Amino acid sequence: GGLTSVNPNTLPVGYTVTFQFNATVTASAGSSIQNCATVTNSNDTNAANNQSCVTIQVVPSGVCDLRITKTVSPNPVTPGQQVTITLTVTNVGTAPCPGPTNVVDPDQPLGFAVGPGWTCVGTACTYANPIPVNGSVSVTVTPTVAAPPGTAIPNCATVTNSNDTNAANNQSCVTIQVT
Repeated sequence: GGLTSVNPNTLPVGYTVTFQFNATVTASAGSSIQNCATVTNSNDTNAANNQSCVTIQVVPSGVCDLRITKTVSPNPVTPGQQVTITLTVTNVGTAPCPGPTNVVDPDQPLGFAVGPGWTCVGTACTYANPIPVNGSVSVTVTPTVAAPPGTAIPNCATVTNSNDTNAANNQSCVTIQVT
């Protein structure tokens, strides 16, 4: 079907009439809708400019987007000193991220400190619960630095979730400076 509107008034030169309507989109996410409007008037002498079309992209109503941030404190550090490394996962999307969410930090020793909802095996941790929009969850590890002075230790962690729509913010790295 379509929408028809009739304006019985005379439209003076240079004037504009605007019609607005609301519609419910039933197309699936990832598709596009071609929407055209046509004006007709028996006195119109130029039919070439009587139609205008737009393409509307249909996007998901809400998306899960997890971002991981890795911090280390203190930094720089001296040999034999303990550091606290925190991995924080935040849902920066527009919909909750259902679990499970996996965090891997392959450069860490065992011994993550975790809160409710987390389980860790080796250097991988899983958060089983959903992460709400703007919600954050964290894990920490407190290793002792054994590297000699002058060493720069690169250290990265990743987050994965099968519902995550943006992999660009799924890795965070820090460099630990040993002085």
